Amino acid sequence: LDQYASASRSTAQKWELKDSTETPSRILLNREQEILMADAVSELPEDYQEVIMLRNLQRLSFKQVAERMNRSPGAVQMLWLRALN
Repeated sequence: LDQYASASRSTAQKWELKDSTETPSRILLNREQEILMADAVSELPEDYQEVIMLRNLQRLSFKQVAERMNRSPGAVQMLWLRALN
């Protein structure tokens, strides 16, 4: 009986949603927004694309992005702000 209860709890934990507000329609909406964002970013100049990818998707700090792009953190921050506009 204890083994059954333990196995049942284990199975239930596997099926728990990460976020109780994550409904199928919300998942679809998020996916649609990701596609629109990717389309918009793909139309930007290459350095804008790179700074957005590093900063927003990889969540790197301005210092880390600056090191990868061989620029100063201030220059990267300005580039990022311009890319967002």
